Amino acid sequence: MGNKKQSAFQKAREKLRQAATPKTILVGIGMYRYPEPKTIQKVWMMCADFLARGSGYNVQMAIIAQSQTIDMRNQVARSAMNHEEVSHVLFIDDDMDFPVGAAYNHKGEPVQGFNPLVRLLERNKDMVGALCTARDESAMPFIGWEDERGTCTAKIDPYKHMLGGDPFQVDFIGFGMVLIKREVLVGVLEGCRYNQGQVFDYYNTWRTSPEARAEFAEALKRYETHHDQDRLAREVESIQAACERLGEDYAFCKRARDYAGATIWCDPSFDVDHIGRYGYGRKDWLGAYIQREGPLKTPEELEQEANAPQPAAAASE
Repeated sequence: MGNKKQSAFQKAREKLRQAATPKTILVGIGMYRYPEPKTIQKVWMMCADFLARGSGYNVQMAIIAQSQTIDMRNQVARSAMNHEEVSHVLFIDDDMDFPVGAAYNHKGEPVQGFNPLVRLLERNKDMVGALCTARDESAMPFIGWEDERGTCTAKIDPYKHMLGGDPFQVDFIGFGMVLIKREVLVGVLEGCRYNQGQVFDYYNTWRTSPEARAEFAEALKRYETHHDQDRLAREVESIQAACERLGEDYAFCKRARDYAGATIWCDPSFDVDHIGRYGYGRKDWLGAYIQREGPLKTPEELEQEANAPQPAAAASE
């Protein structure tokens, strides 16, 4: 990270530590058409319970109707940057269902007095989000790690990522429910000045992939030879189509790591359902995994496999 970006990040953190005004958490909800009533109900319950606990934080809400998710997220980020008392932003999509009050932990055990905002705040991470999934039969978790091409790969370990209760570090996380510290937004904003201050935008991996860059250079050479602008445009389009594009949430995660040095975490200790035909979540991904791979093994079976003697290698003749 450059000195300028690092200094902006550090100044924001120090300013928050010295702030005399109460710290405020801005809860940002973006709406496209109509929100799920259950989501709005749970958000109000969560915020009311959080304030009743007297944690020393205030809570403000930004409910924004936009046809584009990027515009909504940027509007929430601008609101946070314009109010110095905001120390965290909690993004929640308008089709999420999550526990407030009575809940079950990752082991299926009942928990009373649960509040997801309290839980995420207690983690004290730069960015930490709940384990959310796609709202279809795949129920693919919205988490991932950066591969050698600069894009996202999602190799999910059912035992570590889906059955555990401890936060684990990721490179990318979906914004179904994610808590972000202000200094992360400051760092990303500092690095995005070329983008008119938009901290949320897409990210085309073809710009950073060595293979795509080489292919693009070859296309330019052919253009210089044939002077065929239409042909060049078609070739560039085919290159872009062959490469992945990070959505606005994963793109923010990449910029948060690159510009603000942020670490990103997923908290699997409680269930969040993504409302579609019904609430899709961890249970659905595990069900699909069991159908595909067979029954999950007990901890004892896993330990026996790990400690089993390895077969001796065949002697070479």
